[in-house]
Amino acid sequence: MRHVTGGTYRHVRLTRVNFDNCSATGCSFNDVELSECRLWSCTLRDPVLEDVVVDNMRTTIIGGPGKREPFFVFGGTARHVVLRGRLGSLIWNPPYEWLGKEWKTDLLDHIKAFYSTVDWAIDVSEARFQSVPAFRFGPPGDLIRRDPATQALVKRARALTFDWKALGRRIGVWRVVLEDLVTFPWPESIVLIPAILGSRHREEIEGIELLRSVGLAE
Repeated sequence: MRHVTGGTYRHVRLTRVNFDNCSATGCSFNDVELSECRLWSCTLRDPVLEDVVVDNMRTTIIGGPGKREPFFVFGGTARHVVLRGRLGSLIWNPPYEWLGKEWKTDLLDHIKAFYSTVDWAIDVSEARFQSVPAFRFGPPGDLIRRDPATQALVKRARALTFDWKALGRRIGVWRVVLEDLVTFPWPESIVLIPAILGSRHREEIEGIELLRSVGLAE
């Protein structure tokens, strides 16, 4: 089925499966592994993700190379989710019904309470993204396992008191990421994850190094 709502999926192993224009709303995924799969125009809305492994996931046109369509996640929670290998574009947004509207305090309080019980949420330490992922609503960066050599942690409290805009173009794409961090009330911290491909890869790494040198990124 291409579009499902309110389902629960446990103990699932899928290898080399193509997902074309698929969506899941309000679904729970527990003990699920996806390996060498390909996604095109797929969306998760308000998912509950626990003990999930995604290994080598492409986000390209089904049946051929070329244009990439990001994998969109709206809202939801994650506990013990491993993203590794070569991955396509990922954008984790606030809940879909919040777009263009005020954030709902009661749901945000629920999200915060959930993560207060989590030892770690996502592991990206072995992930190699083809484009910079955006965790606009994902778990707090403190709960994301990362490669400290290439992936940096930035806390909103620090970004709010630091004149990072004065760094200008020298931090490249991280200007947009930091703007989201200081504009919205969640998450409290983020992880900067550079892409592995493209002409801007070196720029992204240098931007992280600069943010670390001035004390904004860890």
